[in-house]
Amino acid sequence: MRRDKLLIFSGLFLFSAGFLLSLFVSYLVLPREKAVITLQLPGSPAGEVLLGEGVAEKLYFNVSARGDRHIQLRATFFNERGEPVGGFYVEYSGVNSSGWLVLPESPYSVQAVSSCTACRSTVEVTLYYSRFNRGEVNALSLASAAASLLGMSLLAGGLYSYVVRKYAARPRGEGESASSPEGSPS
Repeated sequence: MRRDKLLIFSGLFLFSAGFLLSLFVSYLVLPREKAVITLQLPGSPAGEVLLGEGVAEKLYFNVSARGDRHIQLRATFFNERGEPVGGFYVEYSGVNSSGWLVLPESPYSVQAVSSCTACRSTVEVTLYYSRFNRGEVNALSLASAAASLLGMSLLAGGLYSYVVRKYAARPRGEGESASSPEGSPS
C-alpha cells in the first residue's frame, strides 16, 4: 500500500509540475511588448519601427485615427535582410482596423505608409507582440509534456494498484450471503 501511495503522490506532483510549466510557457509567448508608429497626415505619411530579433510571427495590430477616417494605410513587415514578409492594409480606420496577423517568418522591422494626400488626421498604428527564445520555449514545452505524461502514467498505475490490492485483500465471503445464488434450485 505504501508503494501505491508513493506512485499516486509522485504522479500528482509530476502532473502538477507539467501543468505549471505549460502555464509558464503560455505566459512567455503572450504578446507583452508594444510598438507604436504615429503618422501626421498629410505632412508625415510614413513611419518605421525596429522590432529587433526574436519576435514571434503572430502579432496583434490596432489602427486608430483622430480626424479624417479615410486613411489608406499600408503596413509592411520586413525580416533581418530587409525583405518583406507580410503586412496589412486599412482604408478606413474604425472598419477592420484591428486584428491578429500571422507572418511566414519573424519580423525585424515594420513600416507604415499612408497614400492619402487629402487626409487630415493623426494615425497611430499600435503593434502588440511577443519576444522569446525559441529553444527555451521548445525545451520547456517538451519538459511540460513529458512531466504531464509521466505523471498521468504514475497516477493511473498507482490508483490501479491501490484499488486492486485493496479489493484483493478483502475476504471473498465478506458482503456476500451464505445462501445459494438466486434462481438456482435449493
